[in-house]
Amino acid sequence: MLKAIIVKNFKCFKEETVFPLGQLTLLTGINGRGKSTMLQSLLLMRQSIEHNENGGQLVLNGSCVNLGGFNEIRNSNVSREESIIFKYLYEDIGELTENNPFKIVGYAQYSFEENYQDDMVAQISRIEFDDDIIVEYFDKVDSNIYNSIRYKIDSVYPKSVQSKFDFERIVYKYISDSLKEKETTISSPCLRPRYPMSARPNPTAQRVGG
Repeated sequence: MLKAIIVKNFKCFKEETVFPLGQLTLLTGINGRGKSTMLQSLLLMRQSIEHNENGGQLVLNGSCVNLGGFNEIRNSNVSREESIIFKYLYEDIGELTENNPFKIVGYAQYSFEENYQDDMVAQISRIEFDDDIIVEYFDKVDSNIYNSIRYKIDSVYPKSVQSKFDFERIVYKYISDSLKEKETTISSPCLRPRYPMSARPNPTAQRVGG
């Protein structure tokens, strides 16, 4: 579930601007303060994924919204070298076994730059994840309490790599192993994967950005 959207250099938002989200979110305010712009950032991502999940581009004109060329979506006060930033704070719920859920908390940040061959799309130049991915899970073995594991991962992945691994599957494996082994390292403040996450590609994954 999305917990917040952060935009920067997008239309009227030159500085990093945070929009908290809940199960029900109301947008209010006078005209020209960015309500429509926030919604457009979501619609842009939606139509881009629907157009081509592995394309690595932000489709500016499509079935959800039409915003013209790249210069129309980039803030007029930033240089051509600066990227447009969309950042998504998320909380994802999974389940190890029946009645044994886990929760993943972190963020994914997309940087877009101008495509000089096609002004109607923006190119994804970088996908960045939180340095620390916090995973909370309910451990029946340890007095029915929640445990929290902080996974330290490389914070930046090229888009060509990021679209190929299944993060949830890897998290499932590590938590499952920890529950089975019950080693003292389970409460360590920093657990590192035994191999780079990008080395475990999922050939069936179709989502840009994982």
